[in-house]
Amino acid sequence: MTLLAQFTPAVVAPAADRRAVWWMVGALAERLGLSALPRGVTVDDATDVDLLRPLLERSAGGADVVLGSPSGVVASGPVFGWVHDRVLPEGGWRLAPEPLMAQLGAAVATLGREPVAELVLVPHRQLRTMNSQLRDIGVRSGAVDSVDVRLHPDVAAGLGPDGTPVTVASAHGSLVGRLRADDRLHPLAVAVAHGWQAPNVSALTSAVEEVDPLTGMVRQGGVPVQVHRADGRPVPAS
Repeated sequence: MTLLAQFTPAVVAPAADRRAVWWMVGALAERLGLSALPRGVTVDDATDVDLLRPLLERSAGGADVVLGSPSGVVASGPVFGWVHDRVLPEGGWRLAPEPLMAQLGAAVATLGREPVAELVLVPHRQLRTMNSQLRDIGVRSGAVDSVDVRLHPDVAAGLGPDGTPVTVASAHGSLVGRLRADDRLHPLAVAVAHGWQAPNVSALTSAVEEVDPLTGMVRQGGVPVQVHRADGRPVPAS
């Protein structure tokens, strides 16, 4: 590992009311009566530099050197052994802590008890996007990614051709999207990409009723769902 730091100010201002992650965290904390930002800084007046400066002050040369440099600042050559010395004091990663293994054991114990006979939502991502970032950025041809409701061809055939509007519903809500057959999926899987405003896969999940007790993550996979044509009409006979 080479110790290097670089700061580049934003080239253009954020558009469409987009906010930095630190603003989201800071705003949530302030509404809860807490503070997640450096002392004396609020979401109303903070800047990226305000938040970076306390961290950069601990770097070699200090914050002014990094912020004022037109390129990266190299503090040293390669550094070896820092992971074992600082991150892994016991010499290894704890990949199987007891609470996680207990949770995994309980899940494994339920496998095979009852056959799965219903569609389930599975997590899905698309290339060139990261959660909600870059979702409106087109490729060189100008085309912008779109999101479909993907099902195995055998299941999709009972709903209509690709492009048919379908409704996906769970115990928590529903969404409407365009059907697309995908032979890479299991016949009982329904895949809708995360991070999009429409269709919004978060409408099918719950941040209250189905949350992992160890990580606080919302259950994103294995959610029972039903899929039917959005117009309610029967599928034309072939």
